[in-house]
Amino acid sequence: KYVEDKLKNLDSDQYVDFSIQLKGTKGESTTKYTNAELTTLANNSGKEILDGIKATTPERLTENGVLSQVAKDAVSGKTEVATAEVLASYFTVSSSLNKVTVSFAEPSTGKVLTTDAANTTVESSGVKNKISAETGYNTIDLTTESNRLDFSKPKFTAGKFSGFEEKAPVDGDVTPGKTYNVRVINAKQSNIKAT
Repeated sequence: KYVEDKLKNLDSDQYVDFSIQLKGTKGESTTKYTNAELTTLANNSGKEILDGIKATTPERLTENGVLSQVAKDAVSGKTEVATAEVLASYFTVSSSLNKVTVSFAEPSTGKVLTTDAANTTVESSGVKNKISAETGYNTIDLTTESNRLDFSKPKFTAGKFSGFEEKAPVDGDVTPGKTYNVRVINAKQSNIKAT
């Protein structure tokens, strides 16, 4: 209304300047990795990936048959509960041009996650039922065609590692709208209408 009144009362030697910015457009949301993200994941031997795995919650670690881990405490005689640090020790990360490979391998020594159904104490020697990977999950290749993964959310099926949950789509970049500068001079009252 102010603009309308101002323009209707514009004297012949006066003018009003406007800056009009069109609404920006948002790019499509995407679930795929960018080359920059792959580079970040490959840095420092996959530190970001391994740190993500180390952030796995204890509750998730004991889902679907992952029940305990090897290495009985020498003093208390109790088997330690599964930890994300131990799970992370199963993984190595390597990279080549525009590809990051996350490899899963059961450690031969040290603390080992197990799928002992009875949740009984398992000695470090003669370990049975060590957690393994489902077919097809010993290596996971990440490229610009891969969906982004949440490494703090590993999945287990019948005690076997079966990948990571996918992340939600990420909104695309916003392209700002163009800006137009307009000067109104000699406005005619009949043409002025606020909207």
